[in-house]
Amino acid sequence: AKELVLNAVKEFQSLSGQNKQQQQQGEEDVDNKDKAINYKMIHEVVLVGGATRVPAIREMLKLSFPHIQELCCSLSPEGAVAQGAAIQAAALSGVVPIHTLRSALMLDTVPHTIGVSIPSPTNNLENNNNKAAVSSFVPILPKDAPLP
Repeated sequence: AKELVLNAVKEFQSLSGQNKQQQQQGEEDVDNKDKAINYKMIHEVVLVGGATRVPAIREMLKLSFPHIQELCCSLSPEGAVAQGAAIQAAALSGVVPIHTLRSALMLDTVPHTIGVSIPSPTNNLENNNNKAAVSSFVPILPKDAPLP
């Protein structure tokens, strides 16, 4: 199993190296064909998606944008992709109007109702002959409520 993982890593790194060469060739083509793009005008590079964890990809981006001190890695890579996919799906479905999507605010929500269980004041196990404890559940945050 360890050899399989090592071979997969080597193959991925090989493919990443090929993509790096293709990307560099693409940059040269863009530079030669379209001088309107000025990479110096880009002030921040935000990394999203799982492949951005690969050191070769990060190095390629640092070489492509030498004027940027640090790449932005503060977003959850999978979360950003999931949110983008959800917005794109809503736009393609035609159900949600575009003007609504432009002002959409993505919020994390509570997956289940969160609350506390309060024992009943009459719940005395000695008097109930060891019957099941009776308590009441008091919800504090209902399901699908935005996280505080």
